[in-house]
Amino acid sequence: MLIRTMVLALGTFAVGTAELFIAGILPLVANDLQISTSMAGQLVTVYALVFAFGGPLIMALSSHINPYKLLLGSLGIFITGNLVSIVFTDFYLVLFSRMLAACGSAVYTTLAFDCAASIAPAGKQGRSVSIIVAGWTLASIAGAPLGTLVGVTFGWRASFIFVIILSAGVALGIWTKFPRKIETPQVPGLKKQIAQLKRPELSLTIIISGLFLGGQYIAYTYLATFLKDVSGLGALAITFMLLVYGVSGTIGNLLGGYATDRFGSSRTLFTGIGLNALAMLGLSVVGSSSILVGFVILLWGLSSWSFTSAQQSRLIGMAPTATKLTLSLNLSFFNLGIAGGTSLGGMIINTAGPASLGLVGSLVITLAFSLTIITCLITRQTRTSKKNLGGNTSGAVVELTALPDHT
Repeated sequence: MLIRTMVLALGTFAVGTAELFIAGILPLVANDLQISTSMAGQLVTVYALVFAFGGPLIMALSSHINPYKLLLGSLGIFITGNLVSIVFTDFYLVLFSRMLAACGSAVYTTLAFDCAASIAPAGKQGRSVSIIVAGWTLASIAGAPLGTLVGVTFGWRASFIFVIILSAGVALGIWTKFPRKIETPQVPGLKKQIAQLKRPELSLTIIISGLFLGGQYIAYTYLATFLKDVSGLGALAITFMLLVYGVSGTIGNLLGGYATDRFGSSRTLFTGIGLNALAMLGLSVVGSSSILVGFVILLWGLSSWSFTSAQQSRLIGMAPTATKLTLSLNLSFFNLGIAGGTSLGGMIINTAGPASLGLVGSLVITLAFSLTIITCLITRQTRTSKKNLGGNTSGAVVELTALPDHT
């Protein structure tokens, strides 16, 4: 079982790398395709939009297909999309290739979580799913910097070859190690997913995810451009800074999980989002210093990745009987945030210049912080109202695990 889970995790590492390394090679892509950096940023925007909308739609339409076939088919689509990126030199064909790859990535990611839980022995589902998450984390630590290094050294198209080789290895692993029939939970339909948004505290919490990721990607998508034009760093130094972000992000993810268990998800979110807003602001304030910007990126990585585990725990606490629905919606809003942040970042570069990316990102994250406070007030009021009515408050208590007084 562990080997199968590791194969799935290698797949999330591959698709995660494909989504993340593009930020590091964006200037190279723009120069080779003879387009502006902001236009090249649309490769990130479109990928995220297709992931957000195409993933749930394809999963809903293909829920009757054997997950084994879907896993291989999604990887096939993903590999094909990356192959198109290598072959063609027209920007719009490359953009189409990113759309194709995003479809495969979205389906594979959803299935990987489902399959990991399904093939795990009883009582070890959580551990199995955490290995899949580790694939995405490793993509940030090693995949994105390594993909960037490959692109800088051998040309940006070589980064896509790197991902194709990884994905082909995963497909071979699934073909040789997995049973031909995998039983997984039924994928929810789109109507059921949308119906979850009727609860104000839940919908606001998911919107917070979109805003937070949007704030990150206003700057992260163009980080290589920022470090080159504002901080004056070379290609290898930029790769090192991406590695700093990835390593600090891994530590932040672990600290976020510990803090959520120890202090509650709400306190963890307040601390993480607050520090992240300061880090993003610092990016604009001290970005011209090649030394100080490294410390800012360190704090940025720590605070940004501490958000994920705390936010997911909060959503699970809010809807313990509809976990799959809420996490699916949360993933979609993550990618909507990435798309929106990338688009806004491109506009900022064209108007105010890259030095302003951190400032605007900080403002968006501050908005996410404000909404976090509002959701806590709503859920607290819900619990108080139920107690005053003498109703069953057990569900409300579960939903309120994110409140500051949870500890």
